[in-house]
Amino acid sequence: MAVESSEVTKVNGLNTLVDTIVSPKEAFEALALSPTWGWALIVSLLLPIVAYFVMVPAIQHGMLGDLARQATTNPQIAQMTPEQRAKFAAMVPFFVVITPIAIFFFVFLQTVVMTIFNAVGKGQAGFGKLWAASMNICVVYGIGQIITAVVVMLRGADSFDSAASVQRALPSVARLAPGVSDPHLLTFLASINPIVIWSVVLVSMAMRYTAKVPAGAAWGAAICSYLIPMLVGVAFAR
Repeated sequence: MAVESSEVTKVNGLNTLVDTIVSPKEAFEALALSPTWGWALIVSLLLPIVAYFVMVPAIQHGMLGDLARQATTNPQIAQMTPEQRAKFAAMVPFFVVITPIAIFFFVFLQTVVMTIFNAVGKGQAGFGKLWAASMNICVVYGIGQIITAVVVMLRGADSFDSAASVQRALPSVARLAPGVSDPHLLTFLASINPIVIWSVVLVSMAMRYTAKVPAGAAWGAAICSYLIPMLVGVAFAR
């Protein structure tokens, strides 16, 4: 799969994907010539899906904890029997369909932000090249989900008392504030983690070497493309 293929150079999509991780400057320079994203799409979908199924037991245990707490304020949930709650939690594996939808939505949103800053910085990349860059960067999210799944396995499903706490298993700034219980603050702190920081740096590099914009516009795109969904997540945290 490729978009806006260059008439001059054809780039191996798998090599570009690997270079995004180990040699990002070369990867983004290559995407400026031939914006491929097929392999990036496959890997960016596969890794989170595999990680999700590994985390299913922990998510189910956490969901039962959520239902137990909600039962104290929600009469409808309070009326549910343990069997009904278990049946509801048993649906967790089917929620995996949200993964590809979320990935496509985030990549689209990030590409829109990058396109805006490309225009501000008078860059040289169109929407297609920036989409390809964002999709290749998205593999870092997949790596983060695999790391989270490993942490969840090591801790054990029973150690998670909410579904949200499973996603917060990835080491983050939230570990520095163990006493924090506010879900909004916890979500914000958990969003500051090595995977997000790595991704922000990669977006700034994509803007420099694919879009060829100045450093200010590059960092503006990188920060805004993660800050916007972060704030949305914080607003809806429960």
